Amino acid sequence: MLPSAGVIIRLATRSTAKHTIPPRILIIIVIYIEGLVFRYFVKKEQDFILFLMVKKFLFS
Repeated sequence: MLPSAGVIIRLATRSTAKHTIPPRILIIIVIYIEGLVFRYFVKKEQDFILFLMVKKFLFS
């Protein structure tokens, strides 16, 4: 079972409290992991590109 985005973000914010990882890099890592998971389940290149575009729009 893969951890949800909420769990990843919660772990991320806990580690950023110690200033180990910059939040911006952390968000990129989370998006990358979510992208890999999404791609694994969908396995359609066009849908994956659309997913990335939506992510970029939401986080811009």
